[in-house]
Amino acid sequence: VYIYDVPHVSGARRSMEAETIWGYPLKDTIKGTSSSRLTDLQQHNLGSMILDRVSRSNRCRALDPETADIYVVPMFSKDMSQQVSEREKDHVYEFAPDEQRLEIDELEERILRIDWASELKYLSKETATKHIILSPEMFGLLGFLEQNRRDRENFILEIGARKNTRPLLKFLWGTSEFHESTYWAGDLSQRMRSVSVIGPVKYISFPYPSSVRTISASDIHSTAHRPWIWTKERAMQRKYLMSFGGSVNGMEQAVVLRKFLRKECARLGEPKCLSMVTDKGFSKMEAALDAKRRSVFCLEPPGFGFVRKSVVDSLSLGCIPVIFMPNDDVWQKYWATLWSMSMKKDMAIMINGYDLVDGKISLYETLTSISAERVREMQKSISNNYHKLHYSNIDYPGDAMERLLHILKAFGAKREKPHVCRDLIKEPYGILPFTRTNAPSNDGSCQKAKCAANQVYMQ
Repeated sequence: VYIYDVPHVSGARRSMEAETIWGYPLKDTIKGTSSSRLTDLQQHNLGSMILDRVSRSNRCRALDPETADIYVVPMFSKDMSQQVSEREKDHVYEFAPDEQRLEIDELEERILRIDWASELKYLSKETATKHIILSPEMFGLLGFLEQNRRDRENFILEIGARKNTRPLLKFLWGTSEFHESTYWAGDLSQRMRSVSVIGPVKYISFPYPSSVRTISASDIHSTAHRPWIWTKERAMQRKYLMSFGGSVNGMEQAVVLRKFLRKECARLGEPKCLSMVTDKGFSKMEAALDAKRRSVFCLEPPGFGFVRKSVVDSLSLGCIPVIFMPNDDVWQKYWATLWSMSMKKDMAIMINGYDLVDGKISLYETLTSISAERVREMQKSISNNYHKLHYSNIDYPGDAMERLLHILKAFGAKREKPHVCRDLIKEPYGILPFTRTNAPSNDGSCQKAKCAANQVYMQ
């Protein structure tokens, strides 16, 4: 991995202390002491975690750009805290606080202003698909920009409309979400979001980092992966059948589901269900993590997106996540890059949230119908595989960080197939070739008028 050092592009560097990146130590509620294993981690810190680990790695960092498989372009957000009042800092916003919105706005303007072809010395036609922009505090940079746009056009469309930013369409784009049209802001369809003026945009979705640090320096010398102690705690050692920690905030349909789960948990009572939900969420991360350690199942409803950092926390603590997906199609997209369908099948339970709210199925009956033998099998699978979703702060072979880098390498090296004909959609800045709804004719040719318009635009 080659990391660019271009101050004009990256902006002012923020603090990169280990605790800022990897989380502040929390109290172990069982031992009653501070734990280096439990951290209060910012869930959008993955960008800074990648930068920190790669910069310290003797195996992964390429000092010679000619030998690099991946080119990382850091983009640090500008500190906007002084421009936000104390009242605004304490306010709960639908998507992001004003401070973060201002930071995103500044990042957006910088991205659109830079002449990328001239600023990045090693950017070429051959290496463009090996480049990725990383914002330390917001790994899902593209997703944040899309959701934050204030009465503006789609961000990808604007990138494609500007000559200076068009090379970015060939870049890899990292996000913690998967792309689902019902979630993204605006009314553009999934197809329109995933295909740019010069071909498919390479979105790559990765799990959030966990607040549980399951791998230590001593593990690096182990000849084989050793299951983490918290994932060994079996069902008979866990006090609660299920638990739910979080808030009732989120997308409209998520709020309905979360309120239903809070009410259902209260009805069932302990030890069937432990609920720590209030309108403003829970105040102590320690209590939430402790509940996961003591529960067989952890309820993981969607919030402002379909995915939750809490899912990885649950897996790291040996709790089987219960994920509320509307159908198998959405379930397949859930962190598909690192979490295969076979892993999902053996490490999580999927329940249709709509059917649950409508009273078609019972949460308690669904979970209690799972045999003890099946629960043990799932717990064993979690114990053996959780490290594949865990980002370690050391060079641990086979963890999520190393797998992520290998996937970026593979995506960057993958050659694209020739374009087929696409419909042309008129936009404010010209004609943009987008969807693949029309199949080519029998001889492989396109309609002459469309091809001519496409060629003119591309030139």
